[in-house]
Amino acid sequence: MLATNPFLLPGPGRILIRALCRLQARFALRAARSRLDASDIPCGISRNPARPIGFGPLSHRDWRSAVRARLPTTLRSCLRAEHLTESVVTDADQSQADGKNELIITTLSYSKLRIPILLNIMMALALWADGTVTAIAQNADSFDPNAVGGIEGVIAMAVQSDGNIIIGGDFTNVGGMARSNLARLKINGTLDTSFDPEPNGAIYGLAVQADGMILVSGFFTALSGVTRNRIARLNSDGTLDASFNPGVTGDVYGVLVQGDGKIIVWGEFSQLAGQPLNRIGRLNSNGTLDTSFDPGSGANDSIFTVALQADGKMVVSGYHFSNLAGHACNGIGRLNADGSFDTSFNADSVFGVQNDSNLNVVYNLLVQPDQRILLAGAARAWGSIFYGYLLRLKADGSLDSSFQRQSTDDLISAMALQSDGKVLIGGRFAMLSGQSRSNIARINANGSPDNSFNPGATDHHVQGLSVQADGNILVGGNFTTLAGQPRNYIGRLTNMGMVQQSFAVNAKGTALTWQRSGPGPELQQVTFEQSNDGSNYTFLGNCKYSRGGWQLAGLSVPAVQTFYLRARGQAVGGYFSASSGLIEQIAQIYWVPPPAVFLDNGALRYTFSGTSNTSFSVFATTNLNLVSSNWILLGPAAYLGNGYCQYADLAATNFPQRFYRGVGQ
Repeated sequence: MLATNPFLLPGPGRILIRALCRLQARFALRAARSRLDASDIPCGISRNPARPIGFGPLSHRDWRSAVRARLPTTLRSCLRAEHLTESVVTDADQSQADGKNELIITTLSYSKLRIPILLNIMMALALWADGTVTAIAQNADSFDPNAVGGIEGVIAMAVQSDGNIIIGGDFTNVGGMARSNLARLKINGTLDTSFDPEPNGAIYGLAVQADGMILVSGFFTALSGVTRNRIARLNSDGTLDASFNPGVTGDVYGVLVQGDGKIIVWGEFSQLAGQPLNRIGRLNSNGTLDTSFDPGSGANDSIFTVALQADGKMVVSGYHFSNLAGHACNGIGRLNADGSFDTSFNADSVFGVQNDSNLNVVYNLLVQPDQRILLAGAARAWGSIFYGYLLRLKADGSLDSSFQRQSTDDLISAMALQSDGKVLIGGRFAMLSGQSRSNIARINANGSPDNSFNPGATDHHVQGLSVQADGNILVGGNFTTLAGQPRNYIGRLTNMGMVQQSFAVNAKGTALTWQRSGPGPELQQVTFEQSNDGSNYTFLGNCKYSRGGWQLAGLSVPAVQTFYLRARGQAVGGYFSASSGLIEQIAQIYWVPPPAVFLDNGALRYTFSGTSNTSFSVFATTNLNLVSSNWILLGPAAYLGNGYCQYADLAATNFPQRFYRGVGQ
């Protein structure tokens, strides 16, 4: 038995655990001829009743369904009348240019949990004339920070654990207030006026640490009037961390925090923390140089992006460098955790020798939980003409032919991964594999274009992408229009589909699993922490990916008592995949062990309840016909609390069958 309370610590950015919603309203779109299956209908949940994810306000009190339907007559009859209200608007003649007819349903409901809360449930479906269904995710919602000034716009984005958003780039004003290249937004898009570090140059990379501190990197030489060369760290309130000052000679494109707190730094520099290092190095958590990481001669040209794998190895790519850590490679290679070159990784067969006539630049790297590697960038077609591409490598660097390679008519400069395996890409392109896409697109898990995702008119370069905890998509760049709506440099797209997650304890009580699915952000470097009071947490360990979730084994999960579990992970996005936010989920867990389970040591653990006694003796027999006085006394049972006792019989496997009896003292 697993009990969680997703509303115990309510707040923006927390994700609803669907299994506990038990919503009072349930939808069933019965369509005998349209092949609609209600179990497959995606829905999104917002915890702000006034903003049902981009579909306008709904009444808090009325139970009403507002339906806008553009359906042919043959399909209109497939919907049962009780699913519609007097607000239905139909127009059989208005069909979309692509041949689809759109049905949008919005409904307000509530769930009576421990803390009453209004939920907005929104569904958006696009129906073909024959009734097949695809989800739409192309609406720019009311999120409108309005960043202006500068040239490149919003480049870096990182979501904090409380749902607030750090943005960086090249801008001078946010929400009508002066902000130089770095700002923090509240979850609704308004400016956090208390946060103003004032870097004097562009920000290209951001990383939120587990302690809430914020690493920033880019082209600046000062923050808040204090000298800091290209890399700095801020306290959670935006003030400068005076203790952190490694200094860099050259530009820093990105930073990434490892699970042990060490910081990978890369870009176009020749010196880091006072020591000669070419374009890549690693810092200790206090900003001093980590001398255990030795990449030798580094890279002989710019490093644009670094992706960290679960084993501590890091995939490195950039501007057609031909040498990495003293070894020949073609613009992409892998380093071991100590910085040495990993000779087992060989992507040369994919890219070939790089030079001015065969230029293939990898701008973005993302490591999937299964350790396959997504990469995107630009390649020279001829002369000064480039095209973009997206492909996937196996863990050894060879091409993954099961993933459909995609191409665009210009570069791909941003990428973000959803937990359902879909890949968001942004850049400067108008076409994706022959289909019209305006600087942003989404790819299915198998590499095929996601035809349900086409936000439409975005007038300039998309330079940063980040997926929020609720699945909505932050988009940054130097555009002034996003999805056909006026948005300066930054906006947000609604992402249809339910973000689903749950926590589970295995029968032995030795492992915890965080299952995640839907359009939420895919994570890396996931950790679990435990607390008895919901305030003070103890680190449990680093999780491993296992069948759609993150698992931590080797535990002793508290039985029949309430505790809090905090799960955290990094969500990578931004320009050149150089920014990482911190996604957090807190659950309240009460676990009751199963009545009987065999442990790893062969013992049969027996758990029983139903009495107020705290002291029990356990007896056993192989023959139920024996009188109780002939049963064998095994020993006292351990009292777990709340009326539960437990005993582990190490000798159980010595008998073909054995019966147990507990006698209260």
